[in-house]
Amino acid sequence: MVITSTKKLTFEEYLNYQGESGVCYELYRGNLIEIPTPTGIHIKICQFLVYQFRRFFAAQNLPLVAIVTTAVRTEEDSSRVPDVVICTRSLWKSARNLVLPYWILKKNRC
Repeated sequence: MVITSTKKLTFEEYLNYQGESGVCYELYRGNLIEIPTPTGIHIKICQFLVYQFRRFFAAQNLPLVAIVTTAVRTEEDSSRVPDVVICTRSLWKSARNLVLPYWILKKNRC
């Protein structure tokens, strides 16, 4: 984990942050953290997992979605980038339409 700045950022500042090209960032309690860029095999594994989860959810008629390349707002000034996000369809639909909720999902910060 590499903290890239001593200045603490708000979540809104993080959304507008323009970092180095090709560098991924997470925000943890206001600290901007550089995270490794996923490798090709890592991306393929994540896509495979999402595909398998989606097939399972459809076969079992579960109201769940699996998403890759999404960051999740986890607390006031934090946003993490998990490999795969699984949540209910209703949460995913509502989170996409909210402006500044506690749960906000946005595109990966890479």
